[in-house]
Amino acid sequence: MAAEPRIYRWDDVGAPNASVDSDSFYNVAKAVLVDGYGSMPAAGWSVVYDEWSTLGHAQFTNAAESGVLGLVQDDGTSPDYFDCTLFIADAMVDATTAVNARSGTVSISDVSAMTANTSRMGLPGQRYWVAIANEQTALFWFANASSYLTTPPGNSNGIDFALAVGAMSSLRGLGSIATPATGNFFALGAQWSTYSHKVWSSNNKITTLRAADGAITTATQYGLVLPYYSGAYSDIGKSVSDSVVDLDVSPVELWTSSSSSRTYTSQVARAPMLLSSDSFTGVGNAYTKSAASVFTDRLGTGCFNPLTLGGKSCVIAPLPSEVRIIVSMALEDWV
Repeated sequence: MAAEPRIYRWDDVGAPNASVDSDSFYNVAKAVLVDGYGSMPAAGWSVVYDEWSTLGHAQFTNAAESGVLGLVQDDGTSPDYFDCTLFIADAMVDATTAVNARSGTVSISDVSAMTANTSRMGLPGQRYWVAIANEQTALFWFANASSYLTTPPGNSNGIDFALAVGAMSSLRGLGSIATPATGNFFALGAQWSTYSHKVWSSNNKITTLRAADGAITTATQYGLVLPYYSGAYSDIGKSVSDSVVDLDVSPVELWTSSSSSRTYTSQVARAPMLLSSDSFTGVGNAYTKSAASVFTDRLGTGCFNPLTLGGKSCVIAPLPSEVRIIVSMALEDWV
């Protein structure tokens, strides 16, 4: 039976230490996904290999084993390096040998050499974090100040890292979240290439293990998240204190292509636990981006606090560049 998604936070009793940059994501991911901490049970993932202390490599897989989230310790000494580099893969042969590994937009032949590849995804170490996860899918946020996670101001650039990883609702024959096939394992968000590529409005925000036709490929695969890639909204209701009564929300969509042009992309999956509204995207316009934070205030709640929208139990979460996303806490959206 599928588990209800749970919210994990840096300020929970017994929460893992994320103060050491090179170990921060490893400590948080292992505690949230596999070990649990304090009174918080683990999300239900398992360790594939854990050679973090000796080799700087660790991998975790969801309950269905539809894919692997891989971590590679980095040195974080220049803008081209992260503290932790990330990849996803079908499986692992051993702690440093992956089957069909991809990071960012590219195929990775040698995960040990990933720190030299500027097309990869990863994150710099940050102390403050929130995660929402169950046994198939996990969401992570990291920031350099706690206020960016809870009551972010109009400018939420402190959100350096927002990642959704695991099984999604496939539209191309790879199964549901509850019963995903191998390869139904996505990574949305994170940072890409260098520290500056953290927004969700670009065409490199999805790492997928399969092309749109379902084939394993070594070609570059671009990926975008709708509605965050396009469709800036007007500022209707921005200056009215009670303008928001309800929102028309829908799951974000995942589109991918071997071309960087959005005209060649194909819809591949939905993330039903990630809900959005045109009022929250604000792509390409600084004024409308800053207005997105106003909607959080109109709804009368800070980020990661329970509320009801469209009849669903959910929370509002921050994304980089002043944007917001709605995370459903309803079990039906996590299976």
